[in-house]
Amino acid sequence: MRIAIIGAGALGSFIGAKLSKEHEVMLVCRRAHADAIRERGLRISGKTELVVNPSVGCSAKELEDFGKIDLGIITVKAYDTYSAAKEYRKSMMDAKILSMQNGLGNLEAIERAVGRNAIGGITSHGLTFAEAGHVVHTGLGMTVVGDREIARLLTSSGIDTRYSENIEGEIWAKAVVNACINPLTALLKVKNGVLLELPGIKRMMKRIFLECYEVGKRVVRLPESRGRLENRVYETVRLTCENRSSMLQDIENGRRTEIGQITGEFVRRGKELGIEMPVNETILELVHGIEKITIHR
Repeated sequence: MRIAIIGAGALGSFIGAKLSKEHEVMLVCRRAHADAIRERGLRISGKTELVVNPSVGCSAKELEDFGKIDLGIITVKAYDTYSAAKEYRKSMMDAKILSMQNGLGNLEAIERAVGRNAIGGITSHGLTFAEAGHVVHTGLGMTVVGDREIARLLTSSGIDTRYSENIEGEIWAKAVVNACINPLTALLKVKNGVLLELPGIKRMMKRIFLECYEVGKRVVRLPESRGRLENRVYETVRLTCENRSSMLQDIENGRRTEIGQITGEFVRRGKELGIEMPVNETILELVHGIEKITIHR
């Protein structure tokens, strides 16, 4: 199978590395990452130890030259979903398209860009972009997709994956988990595990959770009860205790975060539904403030 990973940062590189052992894979990524992979190969270290040599490219033309693809996996930041899907849609016209992204609204953005349905997916593996050509697998997690064939494909490549007929609910449930963890790690500038070590922060996580859960259950069929989903938040922190969340990494590197597509979407939907979201509104403004400070520093 010929597979393209659109936006191969930490997660996309990890997925692409695993798939490249049995399939033809092109990582569409930044130039420095592509150059490092061409020179030294793509290294995954940590929970996974692997060095592979997938094809790499940095443009729509290079992906077109790679040939007809069977599966396009989009892993760009959520705020870039529409533009990336539109830029690379020619290569994906006859392919299945899988979104493996944080945040809400990605499937809708892809569908607007390419004019047909995309498949949803989530994962909670902890991954850190160490340097160009090198990704660290910091924590094991679960992966869920809305397509049986793709679930089998990922599992056979070494990423244990289950199929869900309620992938929309799964995406919203993961967004709830992300909203409880990522913004707090970015604000406190700590690894995930620290959140459970501070009683006041754990209480804050619960307040964030209760607001987001109330919105989620009104919009979709969440796959878990309130108690079980809340426990999943804490279990995710424990499983990825050494991970620096993607939002924290963005802040540390002076980049835009996905706060608007995670917390911002919960706040927006909450307002539409008449649900008060005071804690999440405060978190949203604080992270946006830090973004402005770090990006323009």
